[in-house]
Amino acid sequence: MSKLILENKLSGKDDIRDLEFIGNADISFPEGALRIETKEGEAGLLSTGSFPSDVRIEWEFKPLSGDGRAALIFAYKNAQGDEAAEDILGSGSFFELSFYSRKGAVEKAFHVSKLTKNDAIQSFEVALGADPLPNAGVTDEMNSQRLDDGGFWYKMAVIKNKDKVYFSVNDLDILGFVDDGMKCGDLLTGGRIGFKQEGKMSGEYRNLKVTWI
Repeated sequence: MSKLILENKLSGKDDIRDLEFIGNADISFPEGALRIETKEGEAGLLSTGSFPSDVRIEWEFKPLSGDGRAALIFAYKNAQGDEAAEDILGSGSFFELSFYSRKGAVEKAFHVSKLTKNDAIQSFEVALGADPLPNAGVTDEMNSQRLDDGGFWYKMAVIKNKDKVYFSVNDLDILGFVDDGMKCGDLLTGGRIGFKQEGKMSGEYRNLKVTWI
């Protein structure tokens, strides 16, 4: 039976007190949602506690501006233990789902979502899918038509269930991966989750939920 184990609106400072901030970015809540503004390099917010292996992670995202990349980190375990993360990548194992990427000319011309599996030594690109989100400038026009909801938000969902990972946007399936536990290292189990941004960009996040499945 599924059980909701985290429900966080990300609407103010109190909502991120259990998240560890890593890197260099401006954090604010101008519209009742978490806004992360990165200028260069990478930054993110990572949970201080771990989550079970089999989970459904849901959140809403709105790109605002810039040429950068936004990603979800999950099943994160540092080589020194769950509580030791000196940077957002650390030296451990985790999945990284890039769901918005506009860092260069190629990424701006051809939008792709990407799932990578990482260990302490190397990174494996394990799945690719379409990125249906428009560029930030396009969302400005859409936002003007959605003032009742504070702009146009995209509903993201990741399901990690045993050896399988699935990603969807607004209930549209984007990519999937079945891990054999051999080609890309051992199967990843539970761990920390968080958001990562890099490059010069601004994005907003809200309504983070984690369900144990």
